[in-house]
Amino acid sequence: EEESSSIFSEYFNQMEKFALEQLLKRRIDERLRIIYKRFCHEELLTVDQIHALNDICHAYSINTTAPDILDVMILDGHGDIIDKVRYSGPGTVIFVHDSTSRIIWESKSGRIYADSIPYETKRLFYEPHFIEFCKHYLDTTHQGISESIQEEEVIQTVRDQGFASANPEAVFQACSRRISDGDGSEDPFLLDLAFKLFEQGFYNKTTLSYLNAYYFGSSYHMKLIWHKARQQDLPTEGLAERIITQMLFSENMFDEVDIFRNYESKGAYFRLKQAYLVYVAHQYFINDRLVDPVVFEMMGREFVYEENLPDICKLALLRFYSTHTPATEIREILKGFLQDFCEKRNIYPSFLKFPEQWKNEVCLDDKTVVEYQSRFGGKVKIHYRVLTSETSRKDTEFKSEVLIPAYANIYVRVFILFYRETLEYYFEEFDDERVVKTPRTQYRLEKQGNTYGKYHRLNNMLSMPASSRLRAEDIKQYDVELKLSDEIFRAY
Repeated sequence: EEESSSIFSEYFNQMEKFALEQLLKRRIDERLRIIYKRFCHEELLTVDQIHALNDICHAYSINTTAPDILDVMILDGHGDIIDKVRYSGPGTVIFVHDSTSRIIWESKSGRIYADSIPYETKRLFYEPHFIEFCKHYLDTTHQGISESIQEEEVIQTVRDQGFASANPEAVFQACSRRISDGDGSEDPFLLDLAFKLFEQGFYNKTTLSYLNAYYFGSSYHMKLIWHKARQQDLPTEGLAERIITQMLFSENMFDEVDIFRNYESKGAYFRLKQAYLVYVAHQYFINDRLVDPVVFEMMGREFVYEENLPDICKLALLRFYSTHTPATEIREILKGFLQDFCEKRNIYPSFLKFPEQWKNEVCLDDKTVVEYQSRFGGKVKIHYRVLTSETSRKDTEFKSEVLIPAYANIYVRVFILFYRETLEYYFEEFDDERVVKTPRTQYRLEKQGNTYGKYHRLNNMLSMPASSRLRAEDIKQYDVELKLSDEIFRAY
């Protein structure tokens, strides 16, 4: 658009603001190169903006065909590492300020390479007048001293009169420079100052790195810092560990899946990882918490790698995959879990949602399971009766049983019902002060299509009319098979 047009004039301030924001983030591409040339006026730039412009003037795109490269590092003339950048493929941006600097590489396995790695670089922003301006500024001792004095005055004002007494932009520049010029150790005053600035939207890679390394506050604020640090490609493993640890300790877990997934991919501390998986499994199985499927994938991998996790993780996996399709590598593991719990007679309603073949293998196809979750930790009793077509409710009394927990506050009772039998039941929970009864519930078993196994054969015969010729023949055949079974499979 022509600069003399009304549209250009209307959006000039917004474009200038955008240009300076991108400059401070040290972003550069062909379009930003044009924008910087138009909107970066040397006489109006702040100290941080000049430093950012100097970095942009020395920005290079680097590319290598070597496989498994993790990081690219810049060494100064003395061999000290002055910058380390995660290599993300062609177009990765590095900043090389000195002709004596060297580029070295680190592979994903931790090996370091120097001259043996072929690579190409392309300068992204070469504007001689900007380069000369930055060089002149940085070489001017008087200017550096003047800025240092101003920054010290700003810092002292904040110390004496509080954060609200100073200009936030000036405070931000002073804080960023003080952190950058420091030895990297934690300073409580600078940390608090950096966080207050962050809350107002003032941050850069320097202050974010400082917060990422040392900040410990509310989970909400730490997660905000984590997301911004990820956008700047900062290593966030330490911050993620603090977030997960605090949320587990406070038992207040929310919006943490992306953080944990990234933390786990970087090699999480195994005890913290297992503590997280156990906590989420408990919340899912006991409290019906909505859980991202990726958590169950991670949980399943732990068992694939033969890690030892408590039964609650197995129960959570069984419940989840009873209604979801498991990956091939975990199918047999889930079958093993199902068999173990069934052998212990620790059976839950979700087990009945598995495919018929799975249920048949562990003798679940004839089971009906009812469940109750304790509300206040009292004793739990089930009252039930089984009605048939030949009995009436008046003739059938309720039976009562005191139940023991199957897991935590969950109580289950397993029944075997035959064709057209009706289970009527209710639960009662009580202690010295309270009694709670659930409404009566009925479950009626209708005819099933399966024909294999003793249970299904009996149900099919019961579903036929008493006078049916087929029923008489089935009863006779069933009797023959039962006798043959007793003779062939004798108990020794």
